Amino acid sequence: MSLWLQAVLSVSIGYLLGSLSPAYLFGRLLKSVDIRTVGFRNAGARNVMWEVGKVPAVLTAVIDLGKGAGAAALSLYAVGLPESYVFLPAGAAVLGHIFPFYLHFKGGKGHATAVGIYLFFMTREAIAGSFDPLSAGAILLVALIIFLASRKGDITGIVTFGFMTVVTPLTLGWTTLSATLTGVALFLLVTMAYLSVRRGLFRFPEGVELKAWRIIARPFALLFIPIDIIWGRTVALIILGVLSLIFSVTDLVRFGCRLSFARIFKQKEERSFSSMTKFLVSIFFTFLIFGGEIPYLGLTFITVGDLFAKVIGVLFGKRKLFKSRTVAGTLGFAGGCLAAGYILYLLLPGVPLVFVVAGSLLAALIELFSEAFDDNFTVGLISSAFLTGIRHFFNV
Repeated sequence: MSLWLQAVLSVSIGYLLGSLSPAYLFGRLLKSVDIRTVGFRNAGARNVMWEVGKVPAVLTAVIDLGKGAGAAALSLYAVGLPESYVFLPAGAAVLGHIFPFYLHFKGGKGHATAVGIYLFFMTREAIAGSFDPLSAGAILLVALIIFLASRKGDITGIVTFGFMTVVTPLTLGWTTLSATLTGVALFLLVTMAYLSVRRGLFRFPEGVELKAWRIIARPFALLFIPIDIIWGRTVALIILGVLSLIFSVTDLVRFGCRLSFARIFKQKEERSFSSMTKFLVSIFFTFLIFGGEIPYLGLTFITVGDLFAKVIGVLFGKRKLFKSRTVAGTLGFAGGCLAAGYILYLLLPGVPLVFVVAGSLLAALIELFSEAFDDNFTVGLISSAFLTGIRHFFNV
């Protein structure tokens, strides 16, 4: 069979399997309703659970997952399609789920079908020894932590699939298969994020003072890692020092004048150094005092962990853990540290995995008990000092 015929046949199989809608069929057969017009107005397992029942919902989830896996398996093993073209039936299965021809091209979101494709290849690669079980475990652990923090599938999916887009090519290498799976994860990330924004999932409660520019700007601090690697520690320290000086002077100017800086700084920072100043000064001293890759972890913990703690803690933090700190915020901090730290472990051979795990847990504890003394200053310095001690005493 020629390649083009294999491709056409595989795409047809993928689309037809994907267009099978168990949610619609269970709704019609068991409740005489169009599942797309009731409840969440979506042909998915969650809507089936609320509108039809738990058993049909489980069957819907299993079938939707199996459609993607089945399309990939049939294309590879029955049709003989080369693995480098597997994105064709994979994409067709997802499109079939979203646009079934017999339902006027109005189906589900494609999430379960895409996840089925991902699980099929991850299992296949793990059996073949190509996909490191450690990476699979890291993905599952981060997903579990974020779910425990938020109790929301959407936010768990956004974090997990974002994590997958980075971990997959780093684990499998830069292959056609990894590109396909990264594309699947990216599709899931983008669609979940879009739907979550539409539903108002990221709408912060009234009275919560958050400065959007800080949330957007803070991740750019991670650029100090490649700056340090490419141009050296001296250049990184000069840039950090200049930025720290600029923010410190700005704070001093605020203290001595009557101008309003409410758009930039929080109300509680009116007569104190801002968290951005403390953050930059802390990272400056972290890079100045500690050697090797340890400052990279300190920077990563406070940058990513703090971002996760803020967003997840504000949105889902109802149970207090210590003073104003919440269970959700602390779990979010730990999950963000583990995810970002594991990516550093994959990228930089000099970062031991034990540093990622131990440092993440310690950083979360430091953040938890640093309310009196800003965690923006304490997390990077103390976690880096702790990891330096581990390296010194245990020769890690």
